[in-house]
Amino acid sequence: MLKGINACRLRDCLPIMVGFKGRGNILSGRPVYCRNLQTSTIVHIPKMSKTNLDHAVHVRTGKIAQDEDIVNSEDSQISIAVSEIVSRIPLSAGLLKNLMCYLCEVGFSVDDGIAMVEKCPGISGRSRAQLLEVMMTFRQCKFSDEDIISILRSAPEHFLVHPPAIASRYSALRQNFSHKSLKYIFSNCPRIGLTNWNAIKEKMDYLGNVMKVPSHQIAQSRAFDIPLSEIKARHIFLERAGVYKTPDPKSRIPSTNHTLSDITDTDDDYFAVRIAGLTAEEYFVFQELLTISSEDSESDGSDKAF
Repeated sequence: MLKGINACRLRDCLPIMVGFKGRGNILSGRPVYCRNLQTSTIVHIPKMSKTNLDHAVHVRTGKIAQDEDIVNSEDSQISIAVSEIVSRIPLSAGLLKNLMCYLCEVGFSVDDGIAMVEKCPGISGRSRAQLLEVMMTFRQCKFSDEDIISILRSAPEHFLVHPPAIASRYSALRQNFSHKSLKYIFSNCPRIGLTNWNAIKEKMDYLGNVMKVPSHQIAQSRAFDIPLSEIKARHIFLERAGVYKTPDPKSRIPSTNHTLSDITDTDDDYFAVRIAGLTAEEYFVFQELLTISSEDSESDGSDKAF
């Protein structure tokens, strides 16, 4: 059984290694990618056991066995998913069905497709070639197939980013973060490829040099998708409340501060009550006063903090 693909789209396909797993093959259990000889489109065949070798032979000879139960089951799942989504989101059913088929072809499940469209309806208009180009860009950044699926499942907005921008952002961030950390950053921060690089550098400087947050905590948070003004407001509020103390990088005593995710990735009520130990009203008033203070500082050209 070829799971995760639309079998009716595999007719006349011939397996050809095309880059995602350059040494992958059916018998090794690694994913294989096929190129349709009629349309030149690339199709992904997920991991296969030796019991599925007969299917693979049919693929290689262009004589794929017809399994109507498999085809009808997947088509039915996609049709149901499309109906559910268009009942909630004003999208073209035709474009959405094509997208769901494309996503299944490259390794996502139907449930993945539903969640991804709900997170980012804009991907409904993407072509198969555009999806593959983004995935190939992440592969060129040395992410594994599993990591690529995980990143895009969490942050489908990357499908809307110009692929060279993804590669460029990866290279720039790699100067400050490990490859493993970048998997978390791309998963947690859907807008990382669209954010101005100077704005990202300002956040890295504030988080690393002012708050003294270790890089692994930055990577595991959504800080890069949050305005710097909001990060500063929460940091200063916690300092004034006596909850946040700037860590000494040379100290062997572990910091008792909340993690950066606790500080930046929570809503205002949770942050004020559970993290700062105060009330939402107090945090709201503080934000208002901080805004007024910032405006006054800008008007007189000073850098004084509230």
